[in-house]
Amino acid sequence: MYKGQEYNVFISYRGDRTGELGASIYKDLLHYKNADKKNEFAPFFAPLCIPKGEDFKQAIASVLADVKCFILLLDKDYFRNCKNDDDMVFFELQTALSNSNISFVPVALPEFSYDNQPELLSCFETSEINRIRHINPVNYLGVYNFKAEIDLIPVILSTLNSTHTQSASPAIFNLDINEFRKVSDKKFTFGRYPQSVVSDLDLIDKIATGMFNGETSLNPNTYTLQFRDKAFATIAENPFNKTKFDNGKVINAGARNYYELSPIVWQVLFENDDYYFAITDKIIDAVQFSLNRFPQRLDNNKFCPANSWETSYVRRWLNNEFFYDAFTESEREKIVYVRINNTDSGYYPSTSSDTNDKVFLISHSEIYKTDCDGALTTDYAKARGAYSSTSASHYGKGDWWTRSPGVTNDSVENVDRRGCVNAVPFCNYVDDTAASLRPCILIKKQ
Repeated sequence: MYKGQEYNVFISYRGDRTGELGASIYKDLLHYKNADKKNEFAPFFAPLCIPKGEDFKQAIASVLADVKCFILLLDKDYFRNCKNDDDMVFFELQTALSNSNISFVPVALPEFSYDNQPELLSCFETSEINRIRHINPVNYLGVYNFKAEIDLIPVILSTLNSTHTQSASPAIFNLDINEFRKVSDKKFTFGRYPQSVVSDLDLIDKIATGMFNGETSLNPNTYTLQFRDKAFATIAENPFNKTKFDNGKVINAGARNYYELSPIVWQVLFENDDYYFAITDKIIDAVQFSLNRFPQRLDNNKFCPANSWETSYVRRWLNNEFFYDAFTESEREKIVYVRINNTDSGYYPSTSSDTNDKVFLISHSEIYKTDCDGALTTDYAKARGAYSSTSASHYGKGDWWTRSPGVTNDSVENVDRRGCVNAVPFCNYVDDTAASLRPCILIKKQ
């Protein structure tokens, strides 16, 4: 038990790539509900569960005393530093292997092979190696797809020896925009997200002081700060261009400010008798479409271009990070699970199959049916790297992604600060941080 919490699933990783995957799996397990709307997972992921200033080894030893399932996110470097006594992965494995009650679930990334891991033989006993190596791993086919999460749920449940009743498949709404009516001048608020920078110096001082006197607490799931009845995010700022907050203060790289979580304003683009198709009124964050411009491997020798919505990093981010951080559980239940048409998306042929999503980006063909215009960029999005125009005619407005492919396999069509989406489409490379986000949802009418 650690800090009064008993955990049953431990997620072990090494490096940024498997770290992102680990954070995503952690959130999937944390928010999972079975047919009885109960969650049988109590996952532990060190970066999100160990408070700042705490001893890692003491925390991990305490957690692993109770854990039943140990997930290894295996890339080619996972075992590499295990020969160092102070290596944290080695400590995790050594501690877990000493507990006969723990079962191991290896998740193998494409480049991983046991045959190329000399550290296994030099650092562990043969009996210990076999506890891991003799398990048929879950094959994870790329950082950008959802297959690992789908496969892991039943595997972990089985490992925990749960008497689980499989959840019924969620109802999926087939989104056909031609069956909706265009809407103008209708907005609503729903969910919360960091937006405006805090300008009140007295409040800034109280938030910081509250970390010492107990008035300010950290939410370990979202890494937001709670001060009295308000929540705040804080980040190391990384602006794309020399821009300013809405209060006129220049945004400086490396500086830190507080951003209050406030209601998200949504602009309704389409409606029918039961649902609204809505997009955020402003650009709310800066997230790359894909993390690099290389094709993504799906399975065997099949590859998908870097600009495919189906395998994009931004799709994962929207349906995991944003979906769970921006909405409460009751709000998430109001968002409709939709089947998205990705085949008729724009000027250039799409390689993406149709997808099932809770949160998505608008397509070229959908935006043509709207009166959608340029959008302002929030303070938080600017600090996260979103482009914000400094010209008098489009001041404060930025560029934002669609889900439609661009002219090359490593580019995506986006809407510019003028709201320009006609004639030749504007495209950004998939790993561009300046083109940012206006997420879309389909939501039940109240």
